[in-house]
Amino acid sequence: MSGHLQFGAAFDLSRNAAAPLAAWAPPLFGAPFVDRAAGPDAFDCTGLVEWVAALLGRRVRSYSEIYASVDCDAAAKRDAIIRAEAEAWRPGAGDVGDVLILGTGRRAHHVAVLCGAGRAMHASRAAGGVAYAEIVGRKRVRRVASHDLYAVLTPT
Repeated sequence: MSGHLQFGAAFDLSRNAAAPLAAWAPPLFGAPFVDRAAGPDAFDCTGLVEWVAALLGRRVRSYSEIYASVDCDAAAKRDAIIRAEAEAWRPGAGDVGDVLILGTGRRAHHVAVLCGAGRAMHASRAAGGVAYAEIVGRKRVRRVASHDLYAVLTPT
């Protein structure tokens, strides 16, 4: 892995845990999961990241066209798409709005957004749509929503 994506990454939860729940989080909670959706009524995980980044005045590339042309069920393809975006971002400190790059094994396949109060927000079929993931631990968090943590990043 290159750059700031590292298998076995960890972060200190204290900054996110001390922050109040972001005002943008409750209205998104419960929105349905729809593959390749980027809001406002439905999301997939990258669509949720794009939506929140826009709310925070950050620019991220939209991957809807790439997703439409790629078999995203292939782990290697999802991994490459997530890495392409994440490599352009800077390392995050665990602040509200920072993006968590998540996966299993050595493949990044999921993203979530820190939303304060010791939580991340993510969109997945398994979670039934946009849901909170309680982040367990105080220091050196390495897993979120049953996924391994690869990086905490701030979209630029």
